[in-house]
Amino acid sequence: QGDQARSAAGTAKTEEESESAAIIAESQEKLKRVLATPEGKIKYMKWLFKLADTDGKRRVRVEELAMILKAISLDGLSMSELVYEE
Repeated sequence: QGDQARSAAGTAKTEEESESAAIIAESQEKLKRVLATPEGKIKYMKWLFKLADTDGKRRVRVEELAMILKAISLDGLSMSELVYEE
């Protein structure tokens, strides 16, 4: 009975992980569609700045830059995807 409970818990965890992975993949695809336009890239970069500007001084400190880079990485992006021409 203990093995069945562990197996059921493992299956539930696997399903939960699959669901989470699907949600993340869907979010990344939506973000990439937004970033396909210069306007979308600007909006995303403004959001990143607001996220990182924790002290509200409108300047990015080293710690805040690290937060921006981590957010970009967690979003599954590379810096080259944020480049745009006006």
